[in-house]
Amino acid sequence: MTEICVPLSPRTTTECCHRMETLASRCDLFEIRADAFEETPDLCQILHQASRPIIWTHRNPQEGGRPNPRQPGRLEEYRRALELGARWIDVEWKSGLAKELTAFRESLVLSLHDFNTTPGDLLQSVSKMVQEPCAVVKIVTQINRTEHLLKLVEAAHWLKNMNKRFVVAGMGDDGTAIRVLSPLLDCEWTYAALDVPTASGQLTKADLELYRFGALHPGTRLFAVIGNPIAHSRSPWFHNSAYREMGLNAVYVAIRVDDLDTYLKLSGRLGILGWSVTLPWKAEMARMCVLQDSASRLSGVVNTVRREGERFLGWNTDWSGFIEPLRKRRPVSGLRVCVLGTGGGARTAVAALLSEGAHVTVLGRRPEALQVFARDFSAQTGLLADATPASGDVIVNATSVGMSPDDGSMPVSTALLERFKIAYDLVYTPPLTMFLHAAQQLGLQTIPGWEMFVQQAAEQVKIFTGSAPPSQWLNAQLVLGVRC
Repeated sequence: MTEICVPLSPRTTTECCHRMETLASRCDLFEIRADAFEETPDLCQILHQASRPIIWTHRNPQEGGRPNPRQPGRLEEYRRALELGARWIDVEWKSGLAKELTAFRESLVLSLHDFNTTPGDLLQSVSKMVQEPCAVVKIVTQINRTEHLLKLVEAAHWLKNMNKRFVVAGMGDDGTAIRVLSPLLDCEWTYAALDVPTASGQLTKADLELYRFGALHPGTRLFAVIGNPIAHSRSPWFHNSAYREMGLNAVYVAIRVDDLDTYLKLSGRLGILGWSVTLPWKAEMARMCVLQDSASRLSGVVNTVRREGERFLGWNTDWSGFIEPLRKRRPVSGLRVCVLGTGGGARTAVAALLSEGAHVTVLGRRPEALQVFARDFSAQTGLLADATPASGDVIVNATSVGMSPDDGSMPVSTALLERFKIAYDLVYTPPLTMFLHAAQQLGLQTIPGWEMFVQQAAEQVKIFTGSAPPSQWLNAQLVLGVRC
């Protein structure tokens, strides 16, 4: 079982003991960063008062430690910590100190850190590390690309196949998924910042609760959402909340993908059974899938993929997710609708509207993208720059303009907006976009993107797991979800 380790960087012995007492009930072990002390730590007092096992770490400045005058004596400090009851000592592989601590190999964590990237030769380094006298190999690298995630996962699999105990962790926002999935990879522990983080990407109390970390294990079913960017996505919140409500042994993580082929390799290594797809990968992913519904075939995009052996099965749940909120307000047939944007969301909206008998105009910024729409759909097209005379019943924002963190922007002017009766924004973060706020000020009826999000996500849950979320719980998400 993967343990939760809380790293502490106290300035004094008193502070260290106080923080251990405060946090002990919420973790399995502590890492004490000895390099952070502004005074010589009282090892006897700290280890005597510790109610959780201790990893004693005196990191050197080359691998993220704080410079201090006690650095030359850290070898003796490590020995003393073990004599007083520390479970582990964490020593950098590149420091060469492991050879001086052979007698303590059963308590030695041999670590490698890279705060800038994930090295291309990571596996070669790991294969050299296991030849050193140690009990646990720890790899912590900065995750900047999908390829970095793949390398870290491959290192974890290699260590497991070598029957070596290990810890792998990714730094930065893109590394969070690997930290969440530590139990599925069989890591010894992961690091959680329950008070003050000591490195970027450490799990928070909210993360541990959302992903039900304590219940995860190698048999847990794994699902994901992919996109670029992805930090704004509320899909992990929705899916994990649904799994909890349904009592399913499953977890769902967000992965920023900058290369789809690399992600597909990663999904195979991690055993991801299905994934949601957001911009910019909906159309490209569709070309790799066996399309399962008319919505994906007519729109040419997918937002839902399920792995079946070597095949990828694709659906477009955005179709019903988009059209149902509009149907609740007006009959769609005959509506004059202006769709802003030329991406995957716009393709779905246009295809759904045309199938319902609406009259559609697509406005975009790039002539070449508009030419594709004109070729694929029987819809009028035009440049946003020339759109001042446009008018109709419904205006749909199918662009990412106004999405957090750029939530102060609007895709069109209020002069254009006031020519319509209904404003529909597919952006759902923030819940009330500038586009919708301006529409409300003008007296337009508005449809928030959250309604579409909940509708399409509920269908995804059923495709992934075979069961739908309870309708009562689902209705509650429509009412309360915007505030969560």
